[in-house]
Amino acid sequence: MDIINKICKDQGIIVKGFSEEIARDICKSLTKGDVRGKAYAIRVTDEGQDINAIFYDDTAPMQMQRSQLAHEVGHIMLGHLYEHCPLSSEQCETEAMIFDAVFIALMLFAQYGGFNNRS
Repeated sequence: MDIINKICKDQGIIVKGFSEEIARDICKSLTKGDVRGKAYAIRVTDEGQDINAIFYDDTAPMQMQRSQLAHEVGHIMLGHLYEHCPLSSEQCETEAMIFDAVFIALMLFAQYGGFNNRS
């Protein structure tokens, strides 16, 4: 999770877990229901400045949290939150899933020594 948190910090992305009341309340208002096992990326404009935020289920297992965050970072990095994004929501979800899978694979590859650690 360290690399995901570093990316978010470097990109100015606010990350909040649902255990924080503000995150839980915002996401419940967005979904009008249960937020367990889910995550959301949103973009808001405050005084002319765009702010990206990710809200995620911090009570989920660590692997799910990692995947949720990578998926939502993907939405932000791929430009899906801009109003002029030409992709359908299905295309955006597919791209974010691919981003998540590749990101996690590369993270695991680096963590376990890459090509230098063949057993």
